[in-house]
Amino acid sequence: MNSRKISDPLILKLVVIKELNRLGGVSINEFPSLISKITQHLNSMGYSISPGDVIHLLDVISISNDKVTLSNEGLHYLRTIEILANNITKTS
Repeated sequence: MNSRKISDPLILKLVVIKELNRLGGVSINEFPSLISKITQHLNSMGYSISPGDVIHLLDVISISNDKVTLSNEGLHYLRTIEILANNITKTS
């Protein structure tokens, strides 16, 4: 069986999407701290997130009025995650 690993930058993207959704967004000043905490957590779990991986977040975040929130693309990812999670739960 061929097992495929999800790329570490994609894991970062998915966790950031879930956290921004949970928090409803964060101030632009708090965003670096949020990314740092998420990165440290993922690295402690065995992922290899580097500072350059933040570039992968550009399509899923929006900055307006000094607040970082999910962009339309980020909301699309979130909805897709929810659909997939619900489908997996139903089939388990």
